[in-house]
Amino acid sequence: MDEINAKKRGNPNLLSQLKRLRPIDDMFFRLLSGHKEVCQEILETLLEEDGLTVIQSYPQRELVGIKRSVILDALCILSAKRLVNIEVQKDHKNDDLRRTRFHASLITAHYTDKKALFSEVPDVTVIYISEYNTLNTKHPVSVVTRGTASDDGIFEKINDGETIIYATTAVNDHSRKSRLLQRMIDSTPFWDEEFPKLSEAVNYYKCTKEGNGIMCKLAEELKDEGRIEGKIEGRAEGKIEGRIEGQIELIVKLIKDGIISTEEAIRNYGFNEQDLRKSLNK
Repeated sequence: MDEINAKKRGNPNLLSQLKRLRPIDDMFFRLLSGHKEVCQEILETLLEEDGLTVIQSYPQRELVGIKRSVILDALCILSAKRLVNIEVQKDHKNDDLRRTRFHASLITAHYTDKKALFSEVPDVTVIYISEYNTLNTKHPVSVVTRGTASDDGIFEKINDGETIIYATTAVNDHSRKSRLLQRMIDSTPFWDEEFPKLSEAVNYYKCTKEGNGIMCKLAEELKDEGRIEGKIEGRAEGKIEGRIEGQIELIVKLIKDGIISTEEAIRNYGFNEQDLRKSLNK
């Protein structure tokens, strides 16, 4: 779909809005993280592991819990026993620390066979990239380390296979990690020799007719996905509550990315104004 076709679909500004998206924006990251080589470049940089291999990446991976489900921004499979979840976040949510803890626990449970020994439980890493400084640190990347603390102040690290990493664009120390994170909030079609895979993907979606078409199509699909019209069907796992919550979260992301307005969400998609505005202010 080119710009002319985008206008025919009823939103003459759609393509120009999409071209202003940044890698940290949810919809654009959904496209970028579908390229496993982009995820691999991000992980090699933030984990400082040259030669790391991403076998597969899954954008918007839904994991069903007993009482609550989650949709992961990108789940990367590195091996049968190693998984990494990359999350992007533009504004403060309800308790980021517990959110990452929940993500890690649900990934662990979902990818552990019921007959597996505990020694076979996979290693899980959650990388939380945000525009704000989640931990209020002086560093662009902070790793949460578990360990034991004795009365004499000695701290000894322990490794239980779970790692939580907080990365922020709000702190720039001009390191390679920071340079990558600053690219995550760059709205221009950049070319950075240090991050060729990310650059190539950004330019594909922003500067080619084919890439523009994919962006427009996804935006329209996401808008259609938000049309709950008072009827939402859950699956056999009893996910109706989680599905409704997911729909509201989706619409909130579209509003914050500038794809639709709050008024349009209320008028066209059947959302309750009070509930929607409450979700926007979280």
